[in-house]
Amino acid sequence: MESKCGQFDIAEKLVPPEGDQNSKRLIGPLSNYEVYQFFKEVKEGNVRGPKNANKWKFNTHLNTVTYEVLQYLQRTPCIVQSPEIIEEFLTKLHPYNLTKAERLTILNTRPSQPVDIQAIVEESEERLTESQIEEILDIVDSTLPPLNANEEAKTDGPQE
Repeated sequence: MESKCGQFDIAEKLVPPEGDQNSKRLIGPLSNYEVYQFFKEVKEGNVRGPKNANKWKFNTHLNTVTYEVLQYLQRTPCIVQSPEIIEEFLTKLHPYNLTKAERLTILNTRPSQPVDIQAIVEESEERLTESQIEEILDIVDSTLPPLNANEEAKTDGPQE
């Protein structure tokens, strides 16, 4: 299973190929979704091929980190996101001239109030109007699924 939300494959960002002289250029900011997918692959033993699977499988420190990261991320909006949703979301945010860090923070935190956007966007009073802030919140609501989308899907079935 491969996760491709950015310019490079997630595994390449976190685990550059051995002997890669330019490994620093592969490292960049990641969305929570990308980190979640990567650690799910680590847990399943699908990272860096079967040759290295045993090294990863028996590394107790990695197992602890993997467990803790997955536990945390399972309580965040990233578990109901997909590469298509993320791409659509980032495309819709493009006209607002937000920095990569600001777009990523909005994606990861799924803000719901104007004050949330003001806290995320540096100098928001000068860069965004109140109507633009409301538009960004509308994009968040219309594009990103709510965190409880999985629970709603389970409870939409027949009620007893």
